[in-house]
Amino acid sequence: MKFPVVLFCLVLPATIHGQQSSKRPEPIYPDEEHKQLSRLVGCWEVLIKALFEPSKIQEEWASLETKWILDGRYLQQEVKGTMAGQPYEGMGLMGYDNVMKERFATWADSMSTGILVMRGKCPADAKKCSTKGQTSDAVAGKMVTYTETTTFTDDNHFSFEMHGPGPGGKQFKMMEIVYTRE
Repeated sequence: MKFPVVLFCLVLPATIHGQQSSKRPEPIYPDEEHKQLSRLVGCWEVLIKALFEPSKIQEEWASLETKWILDGRYLQQEVKGTMAGQPYEGMGLMGYDNVMKERFATWADSMSTGILVMRGKCPADAKKCSTKGQTSDAVAGKMVTYTETTTFTDDNHFSFEMHGPGPGGKQFKMMEIVYTRE
């Protein structure tokens, strides 16, 4: 008779699930670090200065919209513009990890197939914040390390620099972005 086995299979997981759910930790809510990141919310005009080689600068314009998602835990960024003369789109998530006590950012765009993941410790009221991370690099054919520095000028302006491997493997400033609130 298979009926009791089926009933056992339906009742046992419900019992186990009930025991597990009573021991779930309290949710982690946003804090002061998240409030400081609110200065990034809004629509921005973006001037991108890409340095594909240390001495060759290419300037492009784009727009950025940044908004809170998931109950104010993460900032979602969406960029649309051009890069190297081609249509360009990018998306990122950023925020503050209350457990690890550090800022983080991810980035994916229409020029790559990998995701950039950055982390770093910055005081909540920092005018300058640096993070470090890795992504796969199509030119190098492997994971490479990047550093990013964001500098806040005021509530309507901030800038961003990215350093990564250049010709010969030496780190150089490969991108500078200037943001102006629309």
